[in-house]
Amino acid sequence: MEKRQFESVLQFDSLHQFLASFYSFKKKLNPRFSYESWARSVGGLDRSHLRQISTGKRSIPDSKVPFLVKYFNFRNEEKQHFLDLVALCSSNTTKRALNTKVRNRVRYQKELHIIKEVEKFLSTPEIPVLATLISFDDVPVDNVFLANSLGVKTDRVTEWLLILEALGFIKKDRNGRWKNTRQSFRVPSELGSDILSRFQRLSLEKAIEGLNASKDQRYYETLMIPLNPQDYQDYLSLLGEFRDQVLSKFNVQNLEDRLLFQVNLSISPATLKPTLGQKCTRK
Repeated sequence: MEKRQFESVLQFDSLHQFLASFYSFKKKLNPRFSYESWARSVGGLDRSHLRQISTGKRSIPDSKVPFLVKYFNFRNEEKQHFLDLVALCSSNTTKRALNTKVRNRVRYQKELHIIKEVEKFLSTPEIPVLATLISFDDVPVDNVFLANSLGVKTDRVTEWLLILEALGFIKKDRNGRWKNTRQSFRVPSELGSDILSRFQRLSLEKAIEGLNASKDQRYYETLMIPLNPQDYQDYLSLLGEFRDQVLSKFNVQNLEDRLLFQVNLSISPATLKPTLGQKCTRK
């Protein structure tokens, strides 16, 4: 598995550009790196084939795609983006809609601000909400307005705005007024992080409070689906596609008469896996 030091595939709208850039990156790190050594690491592809794919002279046969997916150890959204890039190289693909989706995804990633000081940003569930709220062009970065929108006291908003200023989300203009500098952001997904686990727990508690909202402003649904490990990964890929579609469809510059809704996506096992051949017993 390749260590994640190179740019994410989400930064590229061309398969050949991604592979060629990766090769150049590895070559700079190690002059002895070659298509032959790369092909050995990937497996399933010979030196000549890999070079031709990287230079855009050949497409990737479907049977060879899993080797590259495994080599790069793609995350779910990265895997889907890579597969879309592969599809764009196929002569059998209706490319216009897919090309638009790929370019929109790349543009979104380039504008995305990755949160580095996670502990500050996730210290309370209201800070990410506030960061999203002030990203709209027509929302004033005004303590009173924001406090009313969030249903909290103004001194709390003042405290959170100072945190967002330290994180580079806002700055003051010449007149001393807050100005937003970030349109989109993402918190790195670090499984096992105590900070992230605490934030998720607090967010779910807020979601439970939301059950008291009027029926036309809340929705809750539970699904029970049987999944093996591969099914689980496939589900996450589908969920990533759904998330991308939702964010694209409702991507607006102005809040206008809209409310900001929080969508919580969660999945966890509802049963324990018994040992094969073991009879289930009731206590």
